[in-house]
Amino acid sequence: MEFLEGFERKNGRLVGRVATPSGYQYVQDLEQLQSRGLPIAQNEWQDNGIVFDVNSLEQTNTSSYIEGLGINASLSGCRHDVFVCKTQKLQLIIPALAIVRGLFPLVPTAFDTLMSPRGLAEVCAPLEKEGQWTVQTGHRYKPRSRHVPYPMYEALTWAWLFHSGEEAWHSVYKNAVQGRMRIALPAVRINARMEGIKRGSMVFVTSMKAAALLTYDAPYPFADGAPRSFLFHHLAHSLYGPANDYQAVRDTPHPVNPEILLTDIEWSQVSTIFGKKHHGSGGKQTIHRRELADAFLKRMATSAPWASPVYAPLRSFAVGRQWRRHFLSGQLQEFVEAMRELRPDAIYLATDS
Repeated sequence: MEFLEGFERKNGRLVGRVATPSGYQYVQDLEQLQSRGLPIAQNEWQDNGIVFDVNSLEQTNTSSYIEGLGINASLSGCRHDVFVCKTQKLQLIIPALAIVRGLFPLVPTAFDTLMSPRGLAEVCAPLEKEGQWTVQTGHRYKPRSRHVPYPMYEALTWAWLFHSGEEAWHSVYKNAVQGRMRIALPAVRINARMEGIKRGSMVFVTSMKAAALLTYDAPYPFADGAPRSFLFHHLAHSLYGPANDYQAVRDTPHPVNPEILLTDIEWSQVSTIFGKKHHGSGGKQTIHRRELADAFLKRMATSAPWASPVYAPLRSFAVGRQWRRHFLSGQLQEFVEAMRELRPDAIYLATDS
């Protein structure tokens, strides 16, 4: 059991004060608070479809959470807000840190920015593509693997477009410098997946993940007309009206002409390139050399993202990893040059990393 009580300054640096059974621990790397600072529920209780208005949550006595779980913490020094959400049969006790994680399910490196004075502009910038809003992130904030789903960026999109979302984001750090774990509750309705520890009719929430979100306030003027509904999960349903569904734009089918695939004669000419040794594997999937070459051709012809079904049955992470490694080793460029000789009229779009 552990619980983030609040924040302190040590040697001029903001650190999180976490109560644990063995005493207090001070978290200097605040990015760790994405996974630390709350008890582990161990799947004691969960519900996949709790819908409620976030700004209607009532603040409750923090001691109800600490004492209910038996956490060894000092009530006098605890500065972590806790809220209550009432359903027909249960009372859900939700710490502010769980709400922050639920509203901003970020790629790991961005959580540190949430706890810093750099602000939302340091993470991304909003833009509109094909009638849908999204955010453009800097290189260092891109996920290292494709296991991080694209819809997670919707959590940053709504924060950029709507005042209460941006206010909620910046309120986390503004309160942290005052020693508090607190968030300005935004004017939104969410469909959330909850996990926690059940004690009678009370549930002490340890994890909250929003699947869909609906904002109540108007967007900023630059985003006039933007949808108020956002989907954080590709299987979620809109809470009201058409949703900002940019992940559907990313998943747009990329038809591939069957003639793009290698012929037997062409494969005999380029097979030695893929037979050369290069370090590492393709992840958890073994990829036949010719299937890998065909996948590279599809990428070069369509620029389809690795998550596109055009590469099936190859796993996106495995083939994308191999593309990167062949690019760094120079074998990809060798393959491109060989294909240009075999197909002088072909136009290849994507040959970068």
